[in-house]
Amino acid sequence: MESTGKTLEKLHRYEEAVKCYEKAVQFKPDDPEIWNNRGNAMTYLHRQPKVISCYDKAIQLKSDYYQAWSNRGSGFAQGCRHEDAIATDNAVLKLKPDAPEIWYNKACCYASQDYLELAVENLQQALSLNLGEYKEASQN
Repeated sequence: MESTGKTLEKLHRYEEAVKCYEKAVQFKPDDPEIWNNRGNAMTYLHRQPKVISCYDKAIQLKSDYYQAWSNRGSGFAQGCRHEDAIATDNAVLKLKPDAPEIWYNKACCYASQDYLELAVENLQQALSLNLGEYKEASQN
C-alpha cells in the first residue's frame, strides 16, 4: 500500500495517496516512513495540523529520522509558524549540522520575520556548506 501511495503522489492524486497511507498505518502503525510519507501527501492538501502530527509520529518512532525532522520544519514554515520552524531546524542541525538546505530554510524563516541579519548569517552558512555546487552551476 505504501508504494501505491507513492505512485498516487507522483500522479498528483494526493487525497487517494493519503487514504493509502491511512490503510498502511493500520497494518504497520510503527513504521516511521509511512507516517512521514502520509505527512508529505497531506502537505499538498494544505492540512497543516495533521501534517505536523504525522511528522511528529514518525519522529516519535525514530528520533533520528532526519527527513521527518526536515519535513516537519518545512511544514511549520508553510503554515507561517516560523518560530516553530526555526526550532525544528535547530533540532535537525543537531542531527546533521552540514545540511545546507536546513540553513537555507532557517534563512527564509528569518527573512520572513524581517530578521535580516540572522537571515544573511544563515544564508552564508548554507552557501559555505554548498559552495562547490554553486561554483559548478555558475561555470555552466
